[in-house]
Amino acid sequence: QHARFEFNASSSRPCIDVEGGTAVLNHLRFDNNRAPYIHVDRASFVIRNCFFPAGATSFELLHGSGGVRADGRGIFSRNYFGSPLGYNDSVDFTGGIRPGPVVHFFNNVFVGSQDDVLDLDGTDAWVEGNIFLHVHRNGSTPDSASAVSGGSDSGRTSDVTVLRNIFFNCDNAATAKQGNFFTFIENTVVKITKTGGVDIGAGVVNSRDTQPSVTAIGRGFHLRNNVIVDVEQLVRNYDASQTLVTFEDNLLSLPWPEPGKGNVEGVAAFERLPTIAETQFSNWQDAQAIWDWVALKPGTPGSKAGPGGFDWGASTRRGVVLDLLPSDPSLPRKAVLRAGPHLKAPATPAVSFAEGSGFPRFKWRVNGGTWSDPQPISQPVELVDLEDGGYLVEAVGQLDTGIWQDDPDLAEEASVSKSLSWVVGPRPQLSIEQRDARDLDLQFSALPRVAYRVEYRDSLADEAWKRVTRVEPDALGGVRVVRDVMPVEGGMRFYRLVVD
Repeated sequence: QHARFEFNASSSRPCIDVEGGTAVLNHLRFDNNRAPYIHVDRASFVIRNCFFPAGATSFELLHGSGGVRADGRGIFSRNYFGSPLGYNDSVDFTGGIRPGPVVHFFNNVFVGSQDDVLDLDGTDAWVEGNIFLHVHRNGSTPDSASAVSGGSDSGRTSDVTVLRNIFFNCDNAATAKQGNFFTFIENTVVKITKTGGVDIGAGVVNSRDTQPSVTAIGRGFHLRNNVIVDVEQLVRNYDASQTLVTFEDNLLSLPWPEPGKGNVEGVAAFERLPTIAETQFSNWQDAQAIWDWVALKPGTPGSKAGPGGFDWGASTRRGVVLDLLPSDPSLPRKAVLRAGPHLKAPATPAVSFAEGSGFPRFKWRVNGGTWSDPQPISQPVELVDLEDGGYLVEAVGQLDTGIWQDDPDLAEEASVSKSLSWVVGPRPQLSIEQRDARDLDLQFSALPRVAYRVEYRDSLADEAWKRVTRVEPDALGGVRVVRDVMPVEGGMRFYRLVVD
């Protein structure tokens, strides 16, 4: 932890070499950018919060072969990767398929590549919450350049879950050739163009390479709940007779006439669309600004359109999403929640993702109580005979790779998902008692486990309500009294009570 490495001078051997062992590497910095940084071969590893500078000579920044050790973990999280030179990948990883342990990439920043960023041959993987920038083929790269690329190795293919990532200014977001299949869920993809490189084309997803020779075609892609705008084409090297590419419930800037449904054609309204110059980030922390920049503006296409009331496209949320279904008016004390995302056949081929892609299982609890036993993601949470009060359901999901979203090995990326909160019971009324010329008592009966805000404004024409106070929730509820002071004797003020 917290180490700086200098002077490793071998162009063929890495600074840190883990062969079959176990390594936890945290907050490391590598100052010699003329030799490989880390190799992890048949190893168990967690690599997080590290700084890998751009290569000054031709080498792959990180490399792994033989997959993840059978009793181990393979996790990259919160690392910063500079751009490698020439025909080299940021991370080249080979081997590791389900149901055994596979490699994971959480919340890393990749600022460029002239080849692929993640090259995953014969490798199943989970790719969530990363930022991929400026991926363009250069003159020394014989095939396409992609943020995430899969190929076959030793008869094995790659099945990859690509979830909630940002792709900006790339030739291709993903390539799944040679029998591979990718699910592409809740990503934001902007500016897919060959400009900046030497390739002859660009596409959001790529089904095969055609240079320097034609490769076998991929099994396909399933794309759902993505925001995809300013792109040269949606699918590159597509042959519907040989591969299956399906778009469902996406915001697209180009029409998609092939398999799929629920897509909206239009231009995304981002909070702020950055220029290429503004996305030349030199560290992990500065790059996090792009999450806010490419968030959808409220009320625009794709906003609040996804499960749980979330926007389509990428966001910084992690884990399963709990979707609170509309209540049956005849059963006001019942609530039903569904968890996801989870894709299975026919969305994914039967030979891919044995238990489906996404989260096959989850467990849940209500208002901080006892966790349920793990249950299939297809089984909803049903709550009945609810008493008056506030409710919040939490959940943790199991990834299709087998680990849980709150696993301690995920460190900062471990998470617990929360549903929208809701209230069962009568809406409390606010009563006002004037104690003297300026002092007021504002009184109401609070429901258990519900937080409230008392707010005011001094004119009905005012646009903004101002907060008097927040009343914290407790387990019992009961009468609450909030005091306020009028600005002037004999003045007028308007109050309201809001569930917080």
